[in-house]
Amino acid sequence: MGPKKEKKGKKAKEKKDDGAENGGVLSPEEQAKLFQSANRSLQMQLAERHEITVKTLESKRELQERVADLQKDFEQERKETFGITQDMTRQYKSMQEELLNRVNTLENTNTELRDQLELARVNFEAMKHDKDRVIAAKNLEVQELKAKMEEMAQEFGDMLKETLDKMRERIEITNTSFENDGGSLPMMRRLEDCALSHLSHRRSSCQMPAARVPVDARPSAPRLRGVFLALISLSVASLLVVSSRMGASPHLKTPHKLLVATEDAAIPHLIHQSWKNVHRIPTRFHPWMRSWVDLHPTWTYVFWTDEDNLRLFERLYPRYLHVAKAVRKVSLADMARYALLHHVGGLYVDADFECLQAFDDLHRDNRIFLSSEPLVHSVLLEKSTEAALCNALMASAPGHPFWLRVLDNIKDKFDRERLKSDAVELTGPRMVKQTYLSPKSPVNSEESDVVVLPSEFFYPEVAYWNVESMEKACRQRHDDAAKEACKWLQLFPQGEFTNNTHATHHWQCTWCRDAHLDAFGSLRSIF
Repeated sequence: MGPKKEKKGKKAKEKKDDGAENGGVLSPEEQAKLFQSANRSLQMQLAERHEITVKTLESKRELQERVADLQKDFEQERKETFGITQDMTRQYKSMQEELLNRVNTLENTNTELRDQLELARVNFEAMKHDKDRVIAAKNLEVQELKAKMEEMAQEFGDMLKETLDKMRERIEITNTSFENDGGSLPMMRRLEDCALSHLSHRRSSCQMPAARVPVDARPSAPRLRGVFLALISLSVASLLVVSSRMGASPHLKTPHKLLVATEDAAIPHLIHQSWKNVHRIPTRFHPWMRSWVDLHPTWTYVFWTDEDNLRLFERLYPRYLHVAKAVRKVSLADMARYALLHHVGGLYVDADFECLQAFDDLHRDNRIFLSSEPLVHSVLLEKSTEAALCNALMASAPGHPFWLRVLDNIKDKFDRERLKSDAVELTGPRMVKQTYLSPKSPVNSEESDVVVLPSEFFYPEVAYWNVESMEKACRQRHDDAAKEACKWLQLFPQGEFTNNTHATHHWQCTWCRDAHLDAFGSLRSIF
């Protein structure tokens, strides 16, 4: 483009010079040439610009194609990246949920292990305390026995010395007079040899040589032998007296472990009963309580008092101690039976229960079982169609989680309401039923093996002191449930006993009504 402009400038200069020669006016031919020249110049510029435009459009099209390809590649890569991101997000969420579940499981396991560790520590402290107490008692007993033995040994030694002194006086005249084949042998040595040979029931080689004393002053060998035998017999008798005194210690031994070896039973052969103390137990309870031992001669029977019940929470279950100290004694007895069944297992039964047949089959076939009252109680007294659970007879293997759930529910209810609820609601049968019907833990499968046996097993009879109220309900109500219950009362006025009936409840309920208890006896008088 530069050279062309220079050419045009030259032409213009020439024309200008020509024009200058012509006085500054161009002729038509010159103007036409000038216009042609300008036209050619413009055409050339236009062609050049057209060529540039074509190249520019081609470059633009190539750029657009590249941009489209890049956009397509970007979209494809974005989709692939998004899919990978989604997969990674799903995997992350899955891993996060799994991790949270594992963390929760570990936290629960850690809490359970901490509780078990704390329980083991408390048990260890209790056992250590009991061991120290037993060792101290044994040491004291040994010291007393040692003192008695030393005293008796001193008495026996003095007695023996006195007897021997008297014998020495009697045989003194012969002690130096007997001779034995070239030498003398003390008389007491010969007496011992002769006595020992006599005791061993063998022929005696003991020969008494002739004495150098008058015949009337010399004691005969059989007489001396008898005297020495009497001394030895006295020694043996004295040792027997010492042994008998050692064995007659008044201290009663208590076993450290209550569990009885029962390889074929899921529940230990252990019977728990409880009363306020061991000295004033109503005499009407005595034959019923004795029936449990009579029908279970190989089982272990354990009796608990109110003081024992509180000590149980002080030593082993301090988590519930504030509740145990605040509630009434009847509620403390309720809580204690749950703690006992959790700690050592076995069978808990109220003192007004009478055993009719052994429980070996029930303890063999179940890990935990509860009992239900007669349905007529629920229908006529509480207007319910579901049988009520009763906590007067229960059994389980040790360590079952159901009992801790009951105690936890009692604690929670007490912390919320304090003493607003009565004993039945707070710690008694209704709390047991509430715990049984509450949702079970999905982690612990043991909570699903709780068995509720029908009323025919333990409650064939109704509470006779409530019969009047039930008969009144029969006169006032006419619904189907009431009709069935009233019909049952008429058919079984003395109770419905079957082959499954293992025990019967006599429904004394001394805490809930004015029960007439006029005679009492101690636990020792029962057994």
